Amino acid sequence: MIVRADIRWTVVLTLLQLHPSTSWIASKAVSSLTIPGVSLHDCVKIADGGKQIHLCKQVTQGQPVLSFLDNSFLTATAAYEDMDVGLALRKLAPKIGPGFESVALATLLSAEYIRNFETRPSAFMPEGGDSKFFTELIPSRWGLLAQSLWEDADQATTGKYLDADLEPLANMGVGLMVPILSDTNRRAWCSGTEGRLTSELEQIAHAAFCLVLHHQRFPEGGKQSEPVLFPPLREEEEDKAAVGNVVLHWDGDLGLKCVAACNLVKGEAVSIA
Repeated sequence: MIVRADIRWTVVLTLLQLHPSTSWIASKAVSSLTIPGVSLHDCVKIADGGKQIHLCKQVTQGQPVLSFLDNSFLTATAAYEDMDVGLALRKLAPKIGPGFESVALATLLSAEYIRNFETRPSAFMPEGGDSKFFTELIPSRWGLLAQSLWEDADQATTGKYLDADLEPLANMGVGLMVPILSDTNRRAWCSGTEGRLTSELEQIAHAAFCLVLHHQRFPEGGKQSEPVLFPPLREEEEDKAAVGNVVLHWDGDLGLKCVAACNLVKGEAVSIA
């Protein structure tokens, strides 16, 4: 069930570490400041062969150091808009209430896996009855991000990411997800993708839920109740006490930014709180 893919996320992965020098992608060189999904502000620069981001000028508290475009992170909104799982999730959301966003994210991650990180081009058959909108799959907008999260599934399936007292919560989430994923599985099978047994769907849903619980973050600001998923955050044991100097922040409806948690000086390495 485990996906292995060489996803070349660079600075977004490097930044989102408790200590950037231990980044999962630290060994990959950064040759330019053009990073898909991430906009660096003029107060920061890539340093140390791509292993860190340093401040190249003084920054005051609250000042943004970089911005994320909407294809570099996942929220429940993406799950609600998905061609396969979106409608069912939108119907369930008001019945479950707060916290359902995490279930929605896990359902989308599961659907991406089941569809081999592809998606249907439309939820509706266009005028003229072109059936390809139900039988063909196209690359998913979230495919690379989802694959990078599933790379971390070894930890999820061994139980490392789920405390025993949260197992009932995971089982409840799986119970909500599997009926939706069964429909996704049938549609994917009609499109030539491998069909899966219900037991396999349960395993996929459980792993996805564990991944979400471990990797979701809650930015400050107007959307603070909505969890956000980035590519996997890699933490080394010796770095758990590290203190970040920037925080995730929703800038109204303008997007997600990393802003300085306090006044910072030129030369400091950037790490998230």
